Amino acid sequence: MPIGIETYGPNGAVLTAYTSKIARQLGRVSTGTSSGSYTDARLAAGGVPWLATMPQGIPADQNAPFVSLNGATISWQFLDGFPGTRATATIIYGVR
Repeated sequence: MPIGIETYGPNGAVLTAYTSKIARQLGRVSTGTSSGSYTDARLAAGGVPWLATMPQGIPADQNAPFVSLNGATISWQFLDGFPGTRATATIIYGVR
């Protein structure tokens, strides 16, 4: 029998086990109001990468960037023709 730790939710489902991968935040970057990119080599070092984008201001009134990930490079692009002013966004990223 393996040795480790498990945590359970109220319904009895396993939330974490000794083999679970817990997400690790590596950093954050602010987009400003121009399209651009940012590279962090740690994203390519292993694990499943993840991103979370938080536009600043009222998103319904603003043109938030489209964000993508290719290897270790996070890119964002503002599309012309969308209503509202461009919204600066904070991108939080990491691996699990």
